[in-house]
Amino acid sequence: MTNADHYDPTRLDHYDYADKSHPLYLRIRKVLWFCAGADQQLMMKCPHSDRVKEEGIGGVILSTAVLAFISMSFAIYTVFGPKIGEELQGLEFIQTLFEACMIGFVWSLIIFNIDRFIITATGHGDGTSEITGAEFRQSLPRIFMAIIIGACISAPLEIRVFKNEIDAALMGEQQKLADQRLRDKKPVHDAKLAELVEQQAQNKRAKDNEVSAQENMQKAVNDAKAKYNNEVVGANGGRASGEGPVAKALVASQLQSQASLDGSKSKLDALKVEESEISKRVEAENARYDAIVKKDTEAAASVDGIGKRIELAHHLFPVSATMLMLMLMLMAVEVSPVIIKMQLIRGPYDYLTENQKELAIAKYAIEEMTSVSVSASGEAVGEVMAKFHQAETVLAYQRKKLEVEQSLSEAIQEEFKKSTLNEVSSDPGKFIISRRAGSV
Repeated sequence: MTNADHYDPTRLDHYDYADKSHPLYLRIRKVLWFCAGADQQLMMKCPHSDRVKEEGIGGVILSTAVLAFISMSFAIYTVFGPKIGEELQGLEFIQTLFEACMIGFVWSLIIFNIDRFIITATGHGDGTSEITGAEFRQSLPRIFMAIIIGACISAPLEIRVFKNEIDAALMGEQQKLADQRLRDKKPVHDAKLAELVEQQAQNKRAKDNEVSAQENMQKAVNDAKAKYNNEVVGANGGRASGEGPVAKALVASQLQSQASLDGSKSKLDALKVEESEISKRVEAENARYDAIVKKDTEAAASVDGIGKRIELAHHLFPVSATMLMLMLMLMAVEVSPVIIKMQLIRGPYDYLTENQKELAIAKYAIEEMTSVSVSASGEAVGEVMAKFHQAETVLAYQRKKLEVEQSLSEAIQEEFKKSTLNEVSSDPGKFIISRRAGSV
């Protein structure tokens, strides 16, 4: 800061422009000035009112960036985070949360940069508290951009406000979608399972019949053994003991019954093997269908993106006062700096900014000139053109330098020509190459 900055010939300004705030508050103030795109050097030459004004504008821009961070972080976590009924734990939860916050931070920087550009490009308006038609028309593109940004920020916040209702509706839609995918597959599964169940029932009936037949066969074998023993010891009808024709017939009957029993046991074993195979086929069919159900359920559960949730929010609450107020609030926050800029009365900071611009232009010898021309329709058209005196001075210097170098080169060449002609006149043989010398 030069001595001229403190020079006051009349000594009427006793205002202390030095900022004696707490160092922490001063840092926060400078951060807010940066957010508002204000020139900190010029702000230190302004009174307190202008400083607070720029702080307020910077605070609005910073708060919008914070809301954008929260909004986008939640949106990304909704997309890549756990689905309904799931929970992330440990490292997976930390990784997903970190990714969501990083993307949200990048998005907030983009919104911050756009808002900061919109505010700095708005200028100072016409310097009055009234918003004129010309001002409003000039600000329409910036207001339109601000409204779009506010709507983009509000959408993820809306679905966070109505998360419980949206989750319930989303579960219903996912279940409906899963049922639709299984509509043609379930009858096939039920028919195949019913066929296998019928085969199991038939197998069970055959086993029960075979077990009952085995019991009868076993009884016949036991009876034949008993009769044979009684016949051998002579206990049947007083016949002599020993193995006679009757005993031999009993032995043959016993062997026949035993053979039938052994055949029945083999058949029962075959039925048990068949039962095991049918059970395996039932398990395989159930496993196949469970895999289909799991795949279709996962496919239905994947319909859980941010777009679907916004669609459900607008379907469930098309005219919700909460949703409308939230959207209008964020749009108002986004648009308010542009509106405020148009309403602000010019203050010292505005004049100092314009003065600094003029000083910079004058320092580098730039002059604005208005050129008036007549269009094809006969209307006078004014055009502001810049005259760059410093650049023209350098250009003139370089042009003159080249002209001098060219004239010097021509003079040197002329002198060289004269000198060479004199040498040719005095000693022409010096410049003639003999035929003999040329052949050597």
